[in-house]
Amino acid sequence: MVEDMFRERREKEDSAKILEQQVNEIKTANEDLINSMDPGVREEYDQVKELAESLQMELEKKQQELDELVKKKEEIDVALANSPLKQQAMGLQEQIAELELKKGELLDELNAEGTPEQLREKLIEQIKKDNEEISNMQATITDLEEKISQSREELLEFENEYEIMAGEKNEKYRELKLKEVQIDEFVRDFDRKKNSVEERMEETNLEIVKILQLISLNCSTVNGLDTLNTTSIDESSWNLTKSPAELQELHVRLQEELIDLDEAKSRLEAEMESMHHRQEEIKVELLQFENIDSFRNEIMRDRSEFVRKKDDYESELPFLEKEVFQLQDELNRINATMSSNPEFQKVNSQRKILAEMEQEQADLKDKVDARNAEISYDELKKQALKLRQQYNATLVKVFGTR
Repeated sequence: MVEDMFRERREKEDSAKILEQQVNEIKTANEDLINSMDPGVREEYDQVKELAESLQMELEKKQQELDELVKKKEEIDVALANSPLKQQAMGLQEQIAELELKKGELLDELNAEGTPEQLREKLIEQIKKDNEEISNMQATITDLEEKISQSREELLEFENEYEIMAGEKNEKYRELKLKEVQIDEFVRDFDRKKNSVEERMEETNLEIVKILQLISLNCSTVNGLDTLNTTSIDESSWNLTKSPAELQELHVRLQEELIDLDEAKSRLEAEMESMHHRQEEIKVELLQFENIDSFRNEIMRDRSEFVRKKDDYESELPFLEKEVFQLQDELNRINATMSSNPEFQKVNSQRKILAEMEQEQADLKDKVDARNAEISYDELKKQALKLRQQYNATLVKVFGTR
């Protein structure tokens, strides 16, 4: 074990001697190289060597100072860790340094932007530009709101028109169908009613003939019952001959029934004529509704078109409202930025002062004009000259008459 350590130490010493010999050889080679140098180059080398040595010394000195500063910093850190007031003072110093830096940056920006007059002109131009943008935004917002309102009105109008049109067409169609059914029922029952009326008229005519025969029989009875031929008169009719008053009453009643029948006949004929006329009108109206399928298809096409427009308007509405909100937010942001700008506030205050001064100037001008009107002698001068002319004319007239 000791031998190994001794051998290892021996090897290290040999390696150190070899390295020292190599270093000496390099130094000798460098000295030979330096001695073989040109005098000017050697002088420059010496200067560089001296500068390197001085820099090395300065580096060592700075390193010592750095070590001292590091040591002092560690001491200060320890002291700061144990003293809250010193920590607060240190933080304030850092804030002061940051504020000084920001102050310098702001001053540089102000100096770069120009003089206060230039800043004022630039701010006024920016305000004008912002006002134009605000006006454009407001116009755009108004236009979009008008388009949205117009789209909603068109949609509502279409829905109302469609409901009214569909209701009217369906109601008209139902009325025509009902009238057609009524006319068909009347046509079917017309022949039956006509036959019934004709049968009644025939029966009435027969009764009238019988009554006339009875009247004739009564007339013959007055002249003489022996010559009456009663072969064609039934027994009940013969019994009526015993009462002329009843026959007279029956005659009057039959005359009234005849009049009623004539009136009923005229009324039925007029009603038939009216029904025929109405039937023709309904046929004409039905001809107009023969193409009800095409009309319905046309309505459905119009409805589909309006529904498509409605969907388009409804799909565009969120984007338009979003754009309006964005423009409104941008407008509010610009107003807030301009309101928070001290230069803008200053310009507004100056505008208010200018407006007040202009108003005061206008008031003073009105007062001056009113005062001038009070003290002006132009009107008095005109009146005096007029009176003078009249007086001279009077004098001339008086002396002329003498």
